[in-house]
Parts: sequence; structure tokens; C-alpha cells
Amino acid sequence: MFGAENPETLLFIERYLRFTTPFYMVLSILFVIRYTLHGLGKAVAPTLAGLMEMTMRVIIPITFTGIWGFSGIVMSHPLAWIGSTVILVYALFLVKNNDVSTRIKRFMTG
Repeated sequence: MFGAENPETLLFIERYLRFTTPFYMVLSILFVIRYTLHGLGKAVAPTLAGLMEMTMRVIIPITFTGIWGFSGIVMSHPLAWIGSTVILVYALFLVKNNDVSTRIKRFMTG
């Protein structure tokens, strides 16, 4: 591993993996729902989820690095996954249930 001979680098790697590993189940749900909606021809919600992910990966490190240091940067990945998954679960709910406003449904599901 590049830079693995440095003990400080190994500590950063370990901290990153310990924090993000529990959230890989959320990431797998994100992938399944995102590509399910793509397969159904619904492109708006996955696009919004991608924008949410990108926004959170920029804003969270800028906001929390000064407070928590490296941990503020590490938090950006799991929080971005959670934010995107919330959008996609809501969009999937709208696709499954036809009793919601068609205007909202049309916007969220493309």
C-alpha cells in the first residue's frame, strides 16, 4: 500500500475504515435503489441523489474539518450515502404507490 510504511498514515487508514465500514450496507442499498430506478427509466431521482452526494461531500468537510479534523472529512462519505439513500427511498416509494400527487411523482421520478 502506498505510504503504508508511515505509522501516521496507517492510523488515518484505520480510522477511515473503522468509521465507514458500518455504512457499507447503506451504500449497497443506495446502489440497488439507484440502478432499479434507472432500470425503470426514472432518471430524475438518481440525478438528485447524485447531486445530494456531491453537495454533502463538499459541505461536510468544509464545515466539520475545523471542528473535528480528519474525522470531519471521513464523515462526509457515510453522511452522503445516507442523504442520497433517503432521496432514493422516497422516490421508490412514490413509484410504488400511485396514491400520491402525480405532479410530485412526475418530478421525483422523471
